[in-house]
Amino acid sequence: MRDAGLPVPLTDEGSVVYEADLDEALNRNQLARAILTTENLHQVEQHSRDICGFSEIDYERNKSSWLGSQSAQRLDPETVLHRLDEFEADARSRGINHTTFRRLAEAFGLSDTQPRTSGHYCSAAARSSTRPCPAGARASHSNQPSDAREGVRLG
Repeated sequence: MRDAGLPVPLTDEGSVVYEADLDEALNRNQLARAILTTENLHQVEQHSRDICGFSEIDYERNKSSWLGSQSAQRLDPETVLHRLDEFEADARSRGINHTTFRRLAEAFGLSDTQPRTSGHYCSAAARSSTRPCPAGARASHSNQPSDAREGVRLG
């Protein structure tokens, strides 16, 4: 899922809500027990670092900072179409049929906002075989701000 790793199947099961016994879940999860007494997100992050060795929030914060530090570049539509075709072929070969704009930005080495603001990128993508897809339909990166959840269907 993370960083173009394992794909997340988009099936009817994705909307199913499961119920778990709270006491049983707490007995199985040390982090869940530790955060019961926290009063803010900073404390939760620290427990995650202490218990798990990392914080998903740190990871996302660092990634966002890295993507935000990428300098905007003028994109040639033909180059973008070629790279998009390569990206799509690779994704399809792994059984992936949806992606996010954020994943495309990472694959193209763009800033996090450039895919949505670059006329060349957007016009090239519109001429390719990609199609808009609803927020939430994606193959990777599940915990993103809502604007990053916008995506494209491949092919």
